Amino acid sequence: MLAWAGGNAFVTKDIVDSELINMSQTYCNKACMRVDFTKAPYNLYFDITKAWEKMPEGGKTPPQQFQYRTMAAALAGSAATGVDMTIDSYKIGWTWNDSTKQYERTQNKKADTERNGDRVTTENVLILKMVYKFSVGSPAAQSVGSGEAFLFTGGNMVHGTWSRADNHDVYTLTADDGSTFLLTPGRTFVELPRKEDIVTPK
Repeated sequence: MLAWAGGNAFVTKDIVDSELINMSQTYCNKACMRVDFTKAPYNLYFDITKAWEKMPEGGKTPPQQFQYRTMAAALAGSAATGVDMTIDSYKIGWTWNDSTKQYERTQNKKADTERNGDRVTTENVLILKMVYKFSVGSPAAQSVGSGEAFLFTGGNMVHGTWSRADNHDVYTLTADDGSTFLLTPGRTFVELPRKEDIVTPK
């Protein structure tokens, strides 16, 4: 199920023709609404409970995407205060805040903030380098195959690889020492830079 809005004609056609359950503003019926506390077109909101009610018979919850450590377990990897990267023309940064135990995001050297002014934060930053193929509609990340991976969690960095053989599979995330990436319980922000983009741990 994909609850979404926007998209050019090429992207929209790809979604309509896919196996996804399309919950765009055209098909969401009473599961989405326009709110009046912000301007269009950024005022489309979804009622998640009503969206789930539209799940066809046989639909099911997808498998857990990542593996998590217990809070008592020691962190893997080496100490890192964050990461800087380029994604096309954008300069992205994540910095570990040891007081809040969260990473804080910057974009083009400015604090990245939510609509209410709060800083964009997360407990895990997962970076999966992707090969991109040309697409008329938008850049097309090739998320089946394998590539370089970075995990920033708890003030540490783990380096390794990602792989998956099919777009229905979860990612296999393997550290350089052969262990599985273990994330900290909480939120995860996934960045998908190009294979050739520069990722610089701090």
